[in-house]
Amino acid sequence: MNGTLDLHALAQDVAAQLGPEWAYRVPKVDPGEKRPEWYATIEQPDGAGIHFGTARAPGRVTINGTWPRDWRGEVYRPHKDAPEITVSAERPAADIAREISRRFMPDYIPKYVEQLNWVERATQERANRFGNSRRIAEALGGIPAEDVREDGAEIRIYPKQEGISRLDVHADRVDIGLSLPVELAAEVLRLVAGRSWKA
Repeated sequence: MNGTLDLHALAQDVAAQLGPEWAYRVPKVDPGEKRPEWYATIEQPDGAGIHFGTARAPGRVTINGTWPRDWRGEVYRPHKDAPEITVSAERPAADIAREISRRFMPDYIPKYVEQLNWVERATQERANRFGNSRRIAEALGGIPAEDVREDGAEIRIYPKQEGISRLDVHADRVDIGLSLPVELAAEVLRLVAGRSWKA
């Protein structure tokens, strides 16, 4: 809380000034707890949002953006130069909305779309990993679900098959851990030697 400033009321007033596509996001709090007073958020249906926070300078409000999340809940945001502005808390909501439209949105929206593209790319790569893991599991005659584990940017398969310790399935390749008799190892190496792995 910054003096008597109610960020939640301010956020709702600014959302109304920005247009019908903007809505106040009700903060999630545990039963019996009060909503946080140091920030408030408004958002659009596509997930883009504006975060209102208390600024270090007295009487000012910080405006920055919300960023897309992936299936793990990990936030994708620019590594640097994430847009941010401050405005006077004394200004009317209509003035603050104009400042957001003029000074913040032109920088924020392209960067939000860029991060959203990264999320979509990561989601597609994950789908490719699962598709590859099903293909590998079928090649091995089926793998129980408990032997297939998602670990970050790969899916690990632990087949109960002699000679194969682990398979790490990626979006574009599979890393195979083998422990084979010499003759069988030589046969496998002759099979793959000299082949090109480029698509």
